[in-house]
Amino acid sequence: MKNYFNDLYGGILYFKENHAAFVICIIGFLLNITAVPLEKLQAAYVNECLRLGVNAMSVGSIFMTCGLLSGTIVFVYISQKFTTKQILIYCGALIGVLYFSLMYIGLISFIPMRYMAYAAILGIFGFINSLIGMSVQVAFMSSTPDGYIGRVGSIFNAIACSSIPVGSFLLAMIFPFLSIVQTYFYFGIATIFIFLLLGRLKSMKILDNSF
Repeated sequence: MKNYFNDLYGGILYFKENHAAFVICIIGFLLNITAVPLEKLQAAYVNECLRLGVNAMSVGSIFMTCGLLSGTIVFVYISQKFTTKQILIYCGALIGVLYFSLMYIGLISFIPMRYMAYAAILGIFGFINSLIGMSVQVAFMSSTPDGYIGRVGSIFNAIACSSIPVGSFLLAMIFPFLSIVQTYFYFGIATIFIFLLLGRLKSMKILDNSF
């Protein structure tokens, strides 16, 4: 038990002193929060805004999975063209743009085109999330010494996973006062603002390098 707490304390000290690990953890936390509205409100959005059935959810899930897989495949190529900071900031801001796009799919009168638009947006969403997730993981592994990966990784995963209940709580607080479209609008603005603000922080210079 003593060794366990010594290792835990050492991991906390390293995490506190290592700015790169802290910045990466914050980005992972924010990334998970930005995905909460899309995941938690998907059924209500498809039914109320798109006026489509469960088939639309299946199509969206399939294309999101394809986007996640394709992002993993092309990540190596993209990481050679852009720095870690650029991938995180640009892709994070694009998530906000996708929320704006979701606001207008329900206005498409041609039903097959509505399916296609929804599938395309979820595919892009999965692709972007994959790029950000891979960037965060690679940046974390490359900036953490081997002896601390287990200890710091546990703290990183705990903080990143805590974003899900935090995001769900925030969503539950605002949803009684906003419609689904309004929720997407404000989350889109907040996402773009947060990631552009992160790009201006001096601490983000730690990630301003290629892999």
